[in-house]
Amino acid sequence: MRDSSGWKQWVSRTEASPEYAAEQAKLDFAVALERRMQQLGVHRAELARRLGTSSAAVTMALRGDANLTLDRMARMTHALDATLHVQLAPREARVRSKAVKLSPPDRTVSPIRARR
Repeated sequence: MRDSSGWKQWVSRTEASPEYAAEQAKLDFAVALERRMQQLGVHRAELARRLGTSSAAVTMALRGDANLTLDRMARMTHALDATLHVQLAPREARVRSKAVKLSPPDRTVSPIRARR
């Protein structure tokens, strides 16, 4: 049986690198973007049209190949009637964001009370 301690050390070093963190963030965004597109029935060409860009640019983002800025990510989510949330957590927490389905706000109750 082969000693796997060298492999485990390599994986640990890789997962601790900033490059790995960047790739993981791109992948998380791409997965969330794809989910939202599926929810809305929006195809890549339609998202590209909404953004005023090419389908190839959208495909690159969905593959995790694009080096997206926060501005570009926010524009993409906005085009899908969504918002972008960025969170920070300690590395050891291994926190992964989840899409949360929110109910529409109750429009019948005003958050501000009128003074008498």
